[in-house]
Amino acid sequence: MIGPFTIFSQQQPGCSRGSFGQIVRGKHVSTGAAVAIKLERKDAVTAGLLKHECKILHYLTKDRGCENVPRVEWWSTIDWDGIAYRALVIPLYDMTLAEAIQHDGTVIHHWVREMIRILYQVHEAGILHRDIKPQNFMLRSSSKGSFIYLIDFGLSSVYVDDAFRGHLPPKPDQEHILGTPKYVSLHVHDGKDASRRDDLISVGYVWLFLLLGGRLPWDQVVHPPSSDTYPAHHIQHPANVERRRQKQNLSGEFAVFKRNPLTTTNPHPHSGVCGYLETVYRLGYDERPPYAELIDMVVV
Repeated sequence: MIGPFTIFSQQQPGCSRGSFGQIVRGKHVSTGAAVAIKLERKDAVTAGLLKHECKILHYLTKDRGCENVPRVEWWSTIDWDGIAYRALVIPLYDMTLAEAIQHDGTVIHHWVREMIRILYQVHEAGILHRDIKPQNFMLRSSSKGSFIYLIDFGLSSVYVDDAFRGHLPPKPDQEHILGTPKYVSLHVHDGKDASRRDDLISVGYVWLFLLLGGRLPWDQVVHPPSSDTYPAHHIQHPANVERRRQKQNLSGEFAVFKRNPLTTTNPHPHSGVCGYLETVYRLGYDERPPYAELIDMVVV
């Protein structure tokens, strides 16, 4: 038992071992409603991230009325098998976008537009997600249709000053990538502090992942065995250096495409992503993204 919930099973659809803890499937003992239970050991190196996520989710859903992020069903510190854990209970979703690869362009573009709309709501609440990837967008079906939800706010942060409602200045450059290296922007690869533009740049890479059937051009990066010199998230780790190089080359390819517009006989296969990424990469650190324009750019 975890509060009013029982653990049903582990490693079920919609549940997994997360980046900073374990996620198991459970159900409410009275209603039988299925839930996801996120567990974080109190003595873990990353202890505190789950409590931070709980506060962010409560703020977004209760104070700001965001509908496409998980509501907090229950939160507490528990003793499970003699070990102290923090437990966060949220709704159980059907699957991640990474598990729901579609070859139907109409469906993919609908998903991307929804991702941007969700980030608009989150950003308007003064929050950055900072770990946008297919595994953090969930699908859930209901009698009203299928809906997308953005999960895993453990790395999220506030980007506005409470007193003046102005954008906070960038933090000093970092040596480690915050987020998932496959999907971070070139700015983050360079150690720069993330902002709204970087969440949206990551959406562009998620879009490309979906268009390519569940892969990215830099998925299988090759690096020498001596790469253990740097931790996996260090900006100088050979895998991250190679990912950055390939993302830069992709931007160069898009620039060439813009100088040579597509024709009916030789269309660029990813022209939508091309224009989208070019637009978000032009944004300044504290510049407000043109969300409506970006949504309009996502067409089949």
